[in-house]
Amino acid sequence: MSAKRKIVITGGAGYIGGHLTGLLLENGYQVEVLDKLLFGDVYVRQYQDHPDFTFTLGDVLNIADLARAFRDAYAVIHLAAVVGDPACAKNPELTRLVNVESTKSVVELADIYQVQRLLFASSCSVYGVAPGEVWLNEGSYLNPVSLYAETRIESERIILNGCKHTTPTILRLATVYGYSKRMRFDLAVNIMTLKGITQSKVMVLGGSQYRPFVHCQDVARAFHTMLEAPTETVSREVFNVGNSDQNYRIKDLGRLVAGTLDVEVEIAQEREDDRSYRVDFSKIAWLTGFETIREIPESVLEIKAHFQDGDFKDYGDQCYYNVRYDYML
Repeated sequence: MSAKRKIVITGGAGYIGGHLTGLLLENGYQVEVLDKLLFGDVYVRQYQDHPDFTFTLGDVLNIADLARAFRDAYAVIHLAAVVGDPACAKNPELTRLVNVESTKSVVELADIYQVQRLLFASSCSVYGVAPGEVWLNEGSYLNPVSLYAETRIESERIILNGCKHTTPTILRLATVYGYSKRMRFDLAVNIMTLKGITQSKVMVLGGSQYRPFVHCQDVARAFHTMLEAPTETVSREVFNVGNSDQNYRIKDLGRLVAGTLDVEVEIAQEREDDRSYRVDFSKIAWLTGFETIREIPESVLEIKAHFQDGDFKDYGDQCYYNVRYDYML
């Protein structure tokens, strides 16, 4: 086994995983990505010639695939999941298999193969709905209003209660945004940016809901920070990942995106999503020193630049929208 620590990333070829893979390779880790490649192999192709990169085409529902990947691993970062409320609602039975049952296997095999650290990508959606004046922290009451949030809570409990020898850490991610080579246009900032670019108008439904936001590169940095932090600092801890200054009402977010693109904003009364929560992110900064560095306006302009470069000529393709993909076993 190499002296370099081996990190296994389930879902490592995806929207966040691609950034995380590159960051860990830059910082001297061996990285093995286990991914089903539902949304393409752009990040696998980018890193395939790196001497410290290994790719395994596999499924987190397959015990043999997990076992092969976990052998000699120092840490596992469990990103693979059916992500987002609409995608989860499309096939609830499959969602529970992928999001919950796979977590049980990950925990069991991490202990069997003596993996030292397990980092899990949860979501701030576990907070569900709370009054706008309330700031939610890691100890706040959980109020899930979607299947996706329910599966994140179940997985958190499986990990925290099930890890015997492996040290677990839970990261509850704010709503993610920003450019990635495996792009998603089904996230609030990204879809507003897409509409602003292609239709010269940002449409907001409802708008009074609060939501916290974080850039996908900052999420990758947060996972790296956890790997570097002393075990005793992060052992069995739950961290909200984001920036308290990036809690926005959806209507204010729409105005911010529209203003950055110099286009109109239209706010409709109807709303598709009742989730509303304002989240405090001071714990992660206090215990680990982690702070976000990316902001929404610069990220909107970054996405616009990629449009202008012709990177998204097929922006309506199903690969950019989790809900449109037919998750097959």
